[in-house]
Amino acid sequence: MLRFTLYLLIMLLVVTFGRAEAQQTQPPQNGRIAFVSNRSGNDQIYTMNDDGTDIQQITFDGWSNIDPNWSPDGSRIAYVSRGSGILSINIIDSDGLNNTTLTNVADVDPNWSPTGDKIAFSRYTDNGSDIYIINTDGSGLTKVVDGHNAAYNIQPTWSPDGTHLLYVYNTKLSGEPRSSFKIRIVDLATGQESTIYAVNTEAGPDWSGQQQSEEILIYYNGLTGSFIVRLDDDGTTLPGIAVTTQSDPFVGTTSRYDRDPSWSPDGTQVVFSTSISGINDGDSDIYVVDIASGTMTNLTPNNDSEEIMPDWQPVFNDPPSTDAGTDPH
Repeated sequence: MLRFTLYLLIMLLVVTFGRAEAQQTQPPQNGRIAFVSNRSGNDQIYTMNDDGTDIQQITFDGWSNIDPNWSPDGSRIAYVSRGSGILSINIIDSDGLNNTTLTNVADVDPNWSPTGDKIAFSRYTDNGSDIYIINTDGSGLTKVVDGHNAAYNIQPTWSPDGTHLLYVYNTKLSGEPRSSFKIRIVDLATGQESTIYAVNTEAGPDWSGQQQSEEILIYYNGLTGSFIVRLDDDGTTLPGIAVTTQSDPFVGTTSRYDRDPSWSPDGTQVVFSTSISGINDGDSDIYVVDIASGTMTNLTPNNDSEEIMPDWQPVFNDPPSTDAGTDPH
């Protein structure tokens, strides 16, 4: 009897360890992609599968809605609404239900914290913009970067560990041109700000959602358009700097503008919007590029509408079922 009991205990430990190991090593899935399209007549928020199928419209207002950003659990989307002439940040369930207004004071660029309880955003002032953080229940509004009414601070994005914000800075002081931008980081614990990279466009930074990752995506102006590059979080360009280039085979010598990059949850792909002169009447489409191979796929090929501002849903595999391996019959 004792020997049989020990056998059962050993088998239980083996099964439990095997399930825990499978849960830890199970790779993340790539969820749906939220984006903006004017196919209904004005800009609205849509979602689709990562292969471009099953496109669903989730906002249906008589005004424009832009800049979607997924919550870390993939259940909700923050976005910017232009209703009644005011730029507000709204939160909506991924199925289009429970639409609520979070802020309504000329606010843009919502970006959800990794913990899911806060949103960073830009607020325009009379002569610039500042970076704020607010709890998703509307409480705890805090200014974390002050432009002092003389500088634009835009497009905040959280570090994977939630301790820093990356943002784009442009100053009108000291005679700097309006087209001169810098990518900066603020330490949320100390308030210390530092510049890591100088760019000549708004950049649209996106920090990889992989834990402990130091990789950042930006878009960057070149001679004939803009393209997407990878940076380390200290501003160092990484090997294989160009995620996209302006000399891809399907482009030729035409001008192309790649913008709004967003990492896939597993870190192997990037979704972005692009417009190419002479192709599809120059409208913007949503593309996915495989980092390793450089293969690009157009997810929204059409000649009738603009698709911009994609954001990838951070969906992970569900843990293995507790009754995995048993016969339901």
